[in-house]
Amino acid sequence: MKKIFTVSIVFILSFIFLISAVKAQDNFAINSSATRSDGAIDIYWATNYSTICNVIYSYNLNLSNGVNVPTYGALGSDGQYHFTANLNSLVNSNDYYYQVSCTNDNQTILSDVKLVSRFKPALNAKSLLAVAMSSSTIKANNSAALYWNTNLKTSCNINYGTSSDFIGGTRVDGTIYQYGTATNDGKFDFVVNLSKLATSTDYYYLLHCSTSDGQNFTSQVTLLPKYASVVKPVVTVPKVATSTKATSTSPVVVVKNPVVATSTVDVLAPAKQQFQKIYLRSFNSLNSNDGVAIKIMTYGLKSVGIKRNLKSEAAAIKTFKNIYKYLPKSSSDWNIVAAIAYSGAKR
Repeated sequence: MKKIFTVSIVFILSFIFLISAVKAQDNFAINSSATRSDGAIDIYWATNYSTICNVIYSYNLNLSNGVNVPTYGALGSDGQYHFTANLNSLVNSNDYYYQVSCTNDNQTILSDVKLVSRFKPALNAKSLLAVAMSSSTIKANNSAALYWNTNLKTSCNINYGTSSDFIGGTRVDGTIYQYGTATNDGKFDFVVNLSKLATSTDYYYLLHCSTSDGQNFTSQVTLLPKYASVVKPVVTVPKVATSTKATSTSPVVVVKNPVVATSTVDVLAPAKQQFQKIYLRSFNSLNSNDGVAIKIMTYGLKSVGIKRNLKSEAAAIKTFKNIYKYLPKSSSDWNIVAAIAYSGAKR
């Protein structure tokens, strides 16, 4: 009887010790971690018992004006209950503070108040602003077109004037061309037409673009050369004496089919070469559109008296870039662009 009593006492003491150990485990500190992303915070922690937990968060250290988020754990293969709290619609520029509380058997356990710093999006190479620009020369009608493209949505403006420090210059409001025209390669094309420019005068321009996330681009001050008219080659034909009137001192001279000296230089040859490269075929003299293309490439757009269309020119610039692998720069480049835009010639 005494032996049975002793065994019972040992069993009861062991049970009490086990209950105390479990209660001791209940009093552990909650170790949470948090990750921050764009507009959100995810908080993680685990307990060794089933419980109901809450997260209170606020942008104030004392958690005043805080928001309470109830969460429920899921039993994992490690025997612990894992919790995740998703906090959304947050302001990226704000720091936030949070505290986890869990309740079980009328016992509430609180974590320390922890800070989650403001969200700072990392800039990678793909999201950095890049600008590629080219310009036309000043045209005979006292106008010029400026072209550029960006890899991001931007707001841009052009400053230009007859002095490199833009004394008396004009600002073209970039909001008119705020986002440019989206292209199939993910870029944005811009075209600005400058009009009422002074004749035979050099101009200078400066481009500035900015993105919504604070990136900025400012070009160097660039010369926009004065309009240089194309001088057509002059072919001279020397006069040949064809007198058939005889005198007492000169014999009769009869000239049949006189040989006339003409230029052996084909001034259209460079344009024909470019035509072959653009249209992948030879120039056809019987095709009126081909003739217009050759004329524009040789003598410029003014030679055919066609009214300019900036949308057509923008599309022609893309074609030029695809063929030549660079943006148009020289006068001959821009004549090629004009030929593509306005001639109507086809491959």
